[in-house]
Amino acid sequence: MSAKACMRLLNVVLVINCLVEVPVGLFLMLSPESFLPSGQAAGIVWARNYGVAAFAIGTLALWIWPYRDNYAAVSVALGFLVLFNWTLTGALITSGGQVPGAILHFILATLFTLLYFQRRSWCEVEPER
Repeated sequence: MSAKACMRLLNVVLVINCLVEVPVGLFLMLSPESFLPSGQAAGIVWARNYGVAAFAIGTLALWIWPYRDNYAAVSVALGFLVLFNWTLTGALITSGGQVPGAILHFILATLFTLLYFQRRSWCEVEPER
């Protein structure tokens, strides 16, 4: 994959990640009880906590955006996004009934993993000190 194609893919996937995770995170932080039909207290706490994580991961795109060609910054950001999306894919699959979310996070995890291994093609690598 060319450097230009990788950078374009990175931009698209970061925007998708932000557009998915930020609204979901805000929704779960501000109104977790509407997510759970039974309104269970433990579920509300879990939903609110997951909302914080989703919001933080979603805003990662905004933090990394000016540094998308910096090898060290991209390595850390993509590392977090790979880990988050693969582990969430596993969690959604094992919890059952979460097929759309599992598919979405599987696709994001796959794309972020591909970008992680291709990051040298578009990033400026700083010399070791």
